[in-house]
Parts: sequence; C-alpha cells; structure tokens
Amino acid sequence: MRTETDSSLVTVARREFVELPEGRITRLHCVSGLLWVTEHGRSGDLVLRPGQSHTLEGGRSGVVQALQPSTLRLHPQPLRPTRRNAVEPRCKPDIGDVPGAARTV
Repeated sequence: MRTETDSSLVTVARREFVELPEGRITRLHCVSGLLWVTEHGRSGDLVLRPGQSHTLEGGRSGVVQALQPSTLRLHPQPLRPTRRNAVEPRCKPDIGDVPGAARTV
C-alpha cells in the first residue's frame, strides 16, 4: 500500500486491506478499481465502484478490501474545538479600559 502524504489518496493492491480507525475517517471515495467496505456496527457490507462514496456513520471503524487494484480517497474527521485545541485569549480586557463602555456597579 502506498499513501501520498500531501493528499488522502491511497493506492491498494488486489486483496489488500485498509483499516479505518474509529473516529478518524468520515467518508471514503472510490477513485478507481473496486472496493469492498465493511463498517463495524452496520449490518451488511457494500461495494464501491469508481465515482461512488460512502460516509461512515458516527465515525465508526471499518475495513476496506480491494477486489482489484484500486485507489481511494479518505476524508478525515473534521477537527472539533475542544479545550485542548481551542484558542484562548491571552488576557481579558478590563471593561473600564474601553472608552465609552458602560460600567455596572
């Protein structure tokens, strides 16, 4: 398997598997080839042909197997602001420092 670092394209040889870790991939798109997709927690598997996409429900984990040499595009889970990655202001201005601001006592 070859992964291009500048994009989310993955080339998969016939019968090769690609693990989809939970919460990391939102959507996958078949660029070329034929892909068998198993989404954990979902009844039934599906096959993607070129041009078809599938969205993983709730960031579930899964496995993709190439039924023939294939290329797929993986779309990562968007980053959600949390306390760990949210930008906090360095200081909070005192309302008294702002001209024309009303002060409550």
